Amino acid sequence: MQSGPNGTWNGWASSSGSESGVQGFAQAGAGVGIYFHPIGNEMLLLINAPIRLYNVSWVESSEAGATAHSSGFSGVWLMKYDLDWTPQPDGFFPFLAKDYIWSDGTGWFEEHDGGVFVNKPVTMPITVSSDNYYSVIFLSAWEADGSGDSQTGFCGQSICELWANMPLAILTQIP
Repeated sequence: MQSGPNGTWNGWASSSGSESGVQGFAQAGAGVGIYFHPIGNEMLLLINAPIRLYNVSWVESSEAGATAHSSGFSGVWLMKYDLDWTPQPDGFFPFLAKDYIWSDGTGWFEEHDGGVFVNKPVTMPITVSSDNYYSVIFLSAWEADGSGDSQTGFCGQSICELWANMPLAILTQIP
C-alpha cells in the first residue's frame, strides 16, 4: 500500500492458486481516520464526505478445475473511546455505510478483466456525547483469490488494484 498526497491511497492485491491445489488469497486495504471530541452532550454529528473517488482495475484467469475472484468495497466506521482514549466495549460500531465497488469471478477456462471509476459520496447523521472521544474511519479494502486443482495441476489467478481519493471530509456538530 502506498499513501499519496491529498488523501490518495494506492494499493495492490494479487493471488494465484498453486499447482498443489492450495487456495491462494490476498487482501489489501487503506483508510484515513478523523478523531474528535464533541463540544456538547447528546449532539447530532453530520459526517459528510462529498467526494470519494475510486479507480479500480482487475484481471482474472482460470484453467481446468480452478477459479479466480476479486472484489472490493468502501465503508465508514465509527469508534468510541472514554476520555482516557480507552476503546469502549460498546464503542465499535459496524460499518455505518458499506458500498461494494465491484465483485467478479471466473470459472474454468475463462479470463476476465475490467475496471470502474466511481464516486461514492457519503452523508450520514449520528448522535454523539461529550462524555466520549470518537474516531470516524473512511476505509477501502479489496481482495483477490485463486484456486488450484491438485489432480490436474491447473490453477486460477487474480490481480486487482484500487486507487482511492477523498480530498475532503466535513464533521458538523448540531446542538
